[in-house]
Amino acid sequence: MRVSNCGYNYKESSEFFTERSEGVGEYLFLIVRSPARFVMNGQTQYTKGNNVVIYQKGSAQYFGAHNEEFINDWVQFDLEKGDLVFLERLGIQFDTLMQFANVHPLSRLVKQLFEERWSNSPYANETKTLLLRLLLIKLAEQISNHAAVSSQYTMRLSILRNEIFRYPERNWNVEGICAPLDISSSYLYVSYKRMFGSRIKE
Repeated sequence: MRVSNCGYNYKESSEFFTERSEGVGEYLFLIVRSPARFVMNGQTQYTKGNNVVIYQKGSAQYFGAHNEEFINDWVQFDLEKGDLVFLERLGIQFDTLMQFANVHPLSRLVKQLFEERWSNSPYANETKTLLLRLLLIKLAEQISNHAAVSSQYTMRLSILRNEIFRYPERNWNVEGICAPLDISSSYLYVSYKRMFGSRIKE
């Protein structure tokens, strides 16, 4: 695993958009902290920020700002023999947009990588490799934690649906449902529709 370049807290204008139909000659670990627009597999996705994607070498890269300044951290790296096994063990997928509640722990590691770039230490390359491996491990932890939270919401939404059907006479309203679940109304609408294929009763 070899880090070739990285950037921390890079800022671009609200008009910024990158179009690389053939990607770059290395892997790109991208953290986007601001609202953004991604085009993946022909589909445009708008996000509020806190996104991570690892583009494979040669994968198309279409991403940029969405109505606000574009703030990102990034690491370009290459893999050596055995590194793919390490990534597979972590369960990290390439070319997949991931959204988290908080990406700052990952950004801090990119900041350390960025600072190490200018180090005169004879161990700088080894340090950068270790920091990259730690960054990937921390990403795997974020993925695992996110999956656990999603699983918890899935269970709670299933219980909620059963309650709605068992007691239709109750005064069900979105605000009253969202408060104990600690979720927004938009999250409730989207999650309920995705899970059960129908809109929640209002």
